[in-house]
Amino acid sequence: MTSNSPELSAILPVAEDLQAIAETVSHLQRQTCCSRIELIITGPQHVLEKVNSDDYSQFAAFQTVPLNGSCSLGQAYAAGIREAHAPVIACCEDHAYPEPEWAEALIAAHKREWTVVGPAMRNGNPGNLTSWAAFMMGFGPWAVPCAAQQVTHLPWHNNSYKRDVLLEYGEKLSNLFEAETVLQWKLRDKGHKLYLEPQARIAHLNVAKFNAWIVFQHYAGQKFGAKRCENWSLARRMLYGAASFLIPVVRFSRLLKPVLESGKCQKPKLAVLAVVMFGLIADGLGQMRGYFFGTGRSIEKTAEFDLHRAKYL
Repeated sequence: MTSNSPELSAILPVAEDLQAIAETVSHLQRQTCCSRIELIITGPQHVLEKVNSDDYSQFAAFQTVPLNGSCSLGQAYAAGIREAHAPVIACCEDHAYPEPEWAEALIAAHKREWTVVGPAMRNGNPGNLTSWAAFMMGFGPWAVPCAAQQVTHLPWHNNSYKRDVLLEYGEKLSNLFEAETVLQWKLRDKGHKLYLEPQARIAHLNVAKFNAWIVFQHYAGQKFGAKRCENWSLARRMLYGAASFLIPVVRFSRLLKPVLESGKCQKPKLAVLAVVMFGLIADGLGQMRGYFFGTGRSIEKTAEFDLHRAKYL
């Protein structure tokens, strides 16, 4: 720790190579309030041993948190949250690049009543239809341009939270971070408020290979479905599983507005919607699988795409 007390702890998981997070670290170092940020890198011990702390001297504080074996994003974030020193934590990714005012905007928003503050999102690799379909499915309602507003949920892996609220979940935290929407629903049920802050912006790199994206959507759907129904009765799980064929239709209707909205999607909108439908079907089948059979290997499979994104661009 340095003499400056951090106001925001940025948690950045790494899998096998420090070079994979170099671009994200560079964007964090360019933050207008870099001197108020604690950077926490979580990952395998043998990778973290190669870290040179002098490379991170611009931050208010810096630390590494080793993980045992190959861990999921949920485990990586939870480990970082437990060791963080700032009252606000922000989840970062090796394929998501925050703009310079990102941290300052999040810190300012958290001085108000919001427990969860999410950023506005840009497509960081807008070259093909698959990338745009992936981006709109994952971030359409929060895509630039968007307005500051209270929201019902925010996208996975790119949000900021008041740390003391998260610590109340104890050992359940890593499990909840595997499907962040479920965590946000639990927070809402307790009366906590979620907020979209358009001044905090992130450019996100999306899976752009169609076959890989379909596989990713399927396992992401399975993980979400399984986590959502963990405490349900068998009858309720079977009911939701049987009704999962409706998921693509429901989600498609919700995505029409952000895709068609002016300025959000930079490819032919009907073409993007056609590709989106394939992803929604894969997601719906995955959710059905999750309701019927549980998580299976979905946590491991989605971690492959999240922690090795460069292979799928």
